[in-house]
Amino acid sequence: MKRLISPISIILFLALVAPDVKATGTSGDTNSPHIIHANTHSSYGTRGLTNHHFEVHVEGKPLTKLLIELPEQLKVHRGVKVTDSMGNSIQANTKINKEIAALEFAQPVPIGTIISIDMLGVENSIFGLSDRMWQYQIFGNLVGLDRNIILGIITLKTDRD
Repeated sequence: MKRLISPISIILFLALVAPDVKATGTSGDTNSPHIIHANTHSSYGTRGLTNHHFEVHVEGKPLTKLLIELPEQLKVHRGVKVTDSMGNSIQANTKINKEIAALEFAQPVPIGTIISIDMLGVENSIFGLSDRMWQYQIFGNLVGLDRNIILGIITLKTDRD
């Protein structure tokens, strides 16, 4: 019994004195922008369409551009909306084709900013298939870099109506 008490006591002591670990996406926790949240939402009033949403925390260097690789079977009907964490609109020149949604920001997005990207009115082109997992690869371009870097891959699930 004494053998069990000693290791357990040490583990409990370490758990009490160890600093809290938080995964909050606060400034300074990485050296590059990263995805912190992704989800789907109903596109109210439009049956069969959903809004795909994700958030990027800008770290390391200001963000000048986002490239979103679109799954082959999806089409974005109502464009892309970009806001900061306070709900303020972020101006971006947006171009969408079958493969990519490209967002070039009017001004570089500053370090520490959390941006919300809403792809509005997303439709699945496969008739009868509304319950599916969709993957997007997200790339970014930073001030001072001449190439795009991968920020992450998001997987979103859409449910049947």
